[in-house]
Amino acid sequence: MRDRINVEFHDMHSTGKQLAGWHSESSHLFESGHTDIEDATSGGWVGDSRIAMEAALRKMRDSAATLTGRLDDHSTKFHGAFPTYHGGDRESGGEIGRIGSHGPRLTNL
Repeated sequence: MRDRINVEFHDMHSTGKQLAGWHSESSHLFESGHTDIEDATSGGWVGDSRIAMEAALRKMRDSAATLTGRLDDHSTKFHGAFPTYHGGDRESGGEIGRIGSHGPRLTNL
């Protein structure tokens, strides 16, 4: 097990973009399929069969929205975390550089 955390900023940024792409692609794919089902069942389905199909289609749309919404949420979080981690890393690097050039300051002894 590793004893430190390592964040690859480029990977974090790329992953956020990849998740955004998956969100977009899957949203379009699901909606296209749901529209095809709706179009196919809109003519000729009556009574209980129509009600059951409409309920099933609503459930499929809700499930797709939940799934694609999670992809979008993860993408947003990766994009939001990137500047936070990157900025923190630069600040820490700067502090280490200052300590290295001036020696440690011992206070509160």
